Amino acid sequence: MHRFSILLFMFSNSLFCQPQINNSKVEKLCFDLHNQERDSTKPRKVNMDCKKAADFQVKYLVHNDIVSHQNKTAGYENPIDRFEKFMSEKVSIKDQNNPKLLHNQLMYEYTGEIICWSYGYNFQNDSLLEFNIAKHILHQFINSPMHYHIMVSMTCCNFQEIGYFSTNIEVLEYNEVSNDCTLEIHCVAIFGSKYPFKDCYVYDPSTGKWID
Repeated sequence: MHRFSILLFMFSNSLFCQPQINNSKVEKLCFDLHNQERDSTKPRKVNMDCKKAADFQVKYLVHNDIVSHQNKTAGYENPIDRFEKFMSEKVSIKDQNNPKLLHNQLMYEYTGEIICWSYGYNFQNDSLLEFNIAKHILHQFINSPMHYHIMVSMTCCNFQEIGYFSTNIEVLEYNEVSNDCTLEIHCVAIFGSKYPFKDCYVYDPSTGKWID
């Protein structure tokens, strides 16, 4: 019994020594770095509904050990489904040609989702760990023309754009001598933009007025 207790303590101590990676910090750094790649006058705005949609897909990918934009969960099968399910901001609008025709719809529309997965990359466990992980993630997206296009593209008419990143980072191996850690990284980012309302009045709850 005494011998078992010693082994259990040694195992727990080894786990405690592993790097503790702050996923929230990595996500915020990814968002800031991605905005640096965009036109400085048109940064995306943080939107936590986008984060919820990205979180949902990250958890699905990790649980099923896959990399995909698809999801077998009913109602959440594709990126547009997930964006619309989690988007909470809605507005009331009415047709300019028929003001009695009133309905509610989402404030923002889906514009894109990007995903990356890295396995077996080494990072130094120091004060710049989260920053270097975020740079690594952005490097993956920048080196992929389609992902980069989605990341930096602008909608027409200067509509406000939104988005956020979600990450799941696991330590595969940690070398206490070199202070290096080997990681598996899942990252999903989802983006949207203000819906291009046309030929309609939009209700502004802050003023109580309909605007065109």
